[in-house]
Amino acid sequence: MAKIDYSALKKGGFMRQKQKGYFSLRIQVVGGNLTSENIRAVADVADKYGKGYVHMTSRQGVEIPFINFENIEEVRAELADGGKNCPLHSSGNV
Repeated sequence: MAKIDYSALKKGGFMRQKQKGYFSLRIQVVGGNLTSENIRAVADVADKYGKGYVHMTSRQGVEIPFINFENIEEVRAELADGGKNCPLHSSGNV
């Protein structure tokens, strides 16, 4: 198994959880504005790759917990197309 670069993952918005092999993804939401399409994309990713949970942060961001390490690239790809007018980006601001 390849060594995991936790620093690079954190810069991309993925933070290690206490539960082994799981990460929480922080998504940057500029001005707190999301379209319904963006929200559906987040919910779909949370259902498919997490355990269906989404956290709204006090800084108007979004977190998706319980993302398995093996699914990180798929999560990035799906969120990159998270809305035609306002793509979702992982946040390095942790």
